[in-house]
Amino acid sequence: MASSGAATGAGHEPARRSRAGTDARRAAIVDAAVRLFAERGARGTSIAAVAAAVDLTDAGVLYHFPTKTDLFMAVLEHLQRQQRERFDDATRAGGLDALRALAGWGEVMEANPELVALQAILSAEALAGEPHIRRYFVDLHRGRHDRIATLLRDAVAAGEADPQLDVDAEATALLSHLNGLRLQWLLEDRTLPLADLVRRYVDQLIDRIAVGG
Repeated sequence: MASSGAATGAGHEPARRSRAGTDARRAAIVDAAVRLFAERGARGTSIAAVAAAVDLTDAGVLYHFPTKTDLFMAVLEHLQRQQRERFDDATRAGGLDALRALAGWGEVMEANPELVALQAILSAEALAGEPHIRRYFVDLHRGRHDRIATLLRDAVAAGEADPQLDVDAEATALLSHLNGLRLQWLLEDRTLPLADLVRRYVDQLIDRIAVGG
């Protein structure tokens, strides 16, 4: 006779499969919303359009995301997770080594045009959107600024960078340059040599701030 433990495990199996199926459907909905938001913007994308993209009814999408705002926030969380992982990987070394790695950020953007377009579109829409959505983008940019400023402070503390360096101003300038190039790249149908321009700016920044540079 089967043990009670085996019976309990067998009883949990349908529940595990059900959760896996639910997670897969949620992920498929978010992936479809990412594609559609990148093409049309969040405001130009209806729940019906997302539902059609994943072969669900409107009610099927709303079962997982009760409002469009819930779906919007799930897309933002997806975007943040991907961007944070890539940014953390690029800056893991710390100090000027991290900035040298960040010179390759343009290549990351070129390799992920859908996410780049999505971030640009949603950040623009957030300016006139709901306060908590706007707060998401404020926090995202502030977090990146603080991370870059910390890298610069570490470089100063290690004797790699000019001790008189205004780290906050340089962090703001670097982020502004990256954001501006990203927008120009999108406006020019991705014909701009984004990776080269990002690398040139970061290399010039390092040359300018490095001790003995």
